[in-house]
Amino acid sequence: MMLAIMVPVFYAVPDSAKVVSMAASYSAAYWLIFIVATWLLSRRLGGLEVAATVRSLLVVMLAGAVGALVTLAAVSGMAQVVPEAGRWGLLVNLVVGAALGTVGFVIAAWVLRIHEVREVGGLLRSRLPGERPA
Repeated sequence: MMLAIMVPVFYAVPDSAKVVSMAASYSAAYWLIFIVATWLLSRRLGGLEVAATVRSLLVVMLAGAVGALVTLAAVSGMAQVVPEAGRWGLLVNLVVGAALGTVGFVIAAWVLRIHEVREVGGLLRSRLPGERPA
C-alpha cells in the first residue's frame, strides 16, 4: 500500500520536491494503513478503546511536535553559529539538532506523563551504578 501511494506521487512532482514528497506520501500511507488496521481490528475484537487510543496518540503527537520545534530552533540557531562549511558543518548541525530535539521530546513526554517514557527512565536509573531497582 505504501508503494501504491509513494510511487505515483514521486513521479508526479518536480525534481526539487521529490524527497519531501516521499516523506509526505510515506506519512500519508502510514496514517491510512493505521486507520484501516484499527477499523479491521476493532471489527474482529468487537471494539477497541478508541477514546483512550486517540488521547494517547494526541499526547504523543504533542510531545513529538515539541521535539520537532526544538530541533527546528536548534538547527536554525546552529546555522547562525556554525556556518555550513561542507560536510563537517552539516554533521555538527545534524548531531546538535537531533540531540536537542530528542531532549525536547523526552522532557515534553515526561511533563505530559507518557507512561512508556517514565518506564524507560526508571529502567535507565535502575541500571546506573549505585542505584537500586525500584
